Amino acid sequence: MTKGILIKAPDLFTVDEQLEIQERLKSNDIEVAFLRDDQIQASFYSFIEILVNNDFLNELEIALCVDILKDIIIKIISKIKKKNVVILDAKQNEKPAKLTIKSNTDKGTIYLEVPCDIPDYGLQESIVRNIEAKCILDNNSNEGLNDLYIVEDKSGNLSIMTLTEYINYKKSIRQDILLLFNHD
Repeated sequence: MTKGILIKAPDLFTVDEQLEIQERLKSNDIEVAFLRDDQIQASFYSFIEILVNNDFLNELEIALCVDILKDIIIKIISKIKKKNVVILDAKQNEKPAKLTIKSNTDKGTIYLEVPCDIPDYGLQESIVRNIEAKCILDNNSNEGLNDLYIVEDKSGNLSIMTLTEYINYKKSIRQDILLLFNHD
């Protein structure tokens, strides 16, 4: 199977920039596709995503594609910053746009949120956590464990969470925000 990356980043890159990325990565035997803004792009997590297949993850595991993934992440984040991309929530409040890396393995999916202000060491740690999550899924015999989420926890560390842990974490954040508003 071909190592592949699907980039869902509507209007961040010009056609020439997309072709340049595709040609450069093709020399490393990596197929890159860009979804256009008129194609189906349903996601609960982000409207800017990098989707990587299991073969690409295997290459990450042996450190062959780490610099390639870092380069793509840095390009997307710099475009988000340059174009000042924001997300509007249900109340029309602006929130900073984030990049989601969605990695498909043979046994499940890994979701990694990458904030636009991530430092280089954080980017490296994110990739390491992605590899760790892949190992957890690969070595798992539990039928119910299909998805893992890598998020920055309240103490600033990157944590690998199951779906239940992720939902509880998101609920706790919302409760903390509500408590802050109630004290004002």
